[in-house]
Amino acid sequence: MTATNLIVIGPSGIGKSMLLARVAERLAGRTIRGFNSASMWDGDRRIGWRLDACDGSDGGVFAHRDMTSETRMGSYGTDRALYKRIVLAQLVPIDTNAIYFIDEIGFGPESSPPAYEATVALLDSPAQVIAIARYRDDGRTPFAEAVKCRPDAELIEVSLDNREALVDQIAGRFLH
Repeated sequence: MTATNLIVIGPSGIGKSMLLARVAERLAGRTIRGFNSASMWDGDRRIGWRLDACDGSDGGVFAHRDMTSETRMGSYGTDRALYKRIVLAQLVPIDTNAIYFIDEIGFGPESSPPAYEATVALLDSPAQVIAIARYRDDGRTPFAEAVKCRPDAELIEVSLDNREALVDQIAGRFLH
């Protein structure tokens, strides 16, 4: 594999985070570091996101419509301390056999310089990374756009038609 950074893109709600979770299930027994997110819903209305370390060591509500915070992500208040703590603990390329998950590159690194620096250092390292990046360039996440243009990155676009097949395709790259 020439690209060390697999960058998963696709429209909001297409199942990118679910794809990563299923890849992690297929890679049971491998060391996975990083973090994943999960949408929180009230009926058919998204009300926020959880952020959890892949090793289960930390996690909590990262963004919520009812959260009061100085930093906002659209209509969501955010817990930047949670984000920073998880990123700084998980995105350190200390295990050459680990696979690093980043769900997602977007608003977070741009609002926390230490988290940004940790993410860049990981992407620059020889570590194997699977990351989700924002699909559309809306001008609010220049870091995500830059990551998609890295020469060591391979973009993988998720659609309803290929989502199931991508689980085996991505996991298969790391099963050896």
